[in-house]
Amino acid sequence: MKKFLPIVIVLLSFQAFADNISYSLRIVEQNSQTPIADAYVRAIDLTEGKSQMVATNSLGYVSLELKADNRYRIDIGKHSKEEGVKYITYSYFLNGVEILKPTFKEIGLEKVKINSQVHLSNIYFDRGRTELNGNDKMALANTLIALKNSPQLTIEIAVRADCNESDDIAAMRYNAIKEYFATKGDLAKRVTVKNYGKENQLAGCNCNSPTVYPEEVYTLNRVAEFRVINF
Repeated sequence: MKKFLPIVIVLLSFQAFADNISYSLRIVEQNSQTPIADAYVRAIDLTEGKSQMVATNSLGYVSLELKADNRYRIDIGKHSKEEGVKYITYSYFLNGVEILKPTFKEIGLEKVKINSQVHLSNIYFDRGRTELNGNDKMALANTLIALKNSPQLTIEIAVRADCNESDDIAAMRYNAIKEYFATKGDLAKRVTVKNYGKENQLAGCNCNSPTVYPEEVYTLNRVAEFRVINF
């Protein structure tokens, strides 16, 4: 299956007004430099539990008002109108220091052909839970369907625990997912499962810090995160 790789460049500019930051982006295709209209940008405020979503205009521009002292997750994507084609959403995290940095950022959005009936969904665990429930197994089954339909597809599943969980929780989640794929034949050879434990936390979380993070941050780290490595 042919791989589509339109890459977008996101140019960021910043202007501060007291505690609020005007966070402006322009999204374009790297190869053609054509602006991408109607791409969505979602800012999730991890400090206050709020979110805002805006769309780029016909020139690829969009602007968000952020608070310098808060932490955010930024999701950028595009709903493709082409049948069987989607953009893989790109997400990254910002804290107050990063919001104020006067730098530009380049972000690649990957556009791929998919089976419209198959979606790769992360698995989120309740605190302390290690067994796979029905929804978790459905997510893993959909992964096998995607692998069957896309011979070049390879996937990594990154398994984590949050800072408040015991050290062996991530290992038990990792083992449950490995056991699921152990009996799935050759398709499972294109799935790599990695146990990150409480290292490389998402959402700017640091388990070695005395900081008490919002519950949403911990929730994001009780996860088996699906990543497309090759398509």
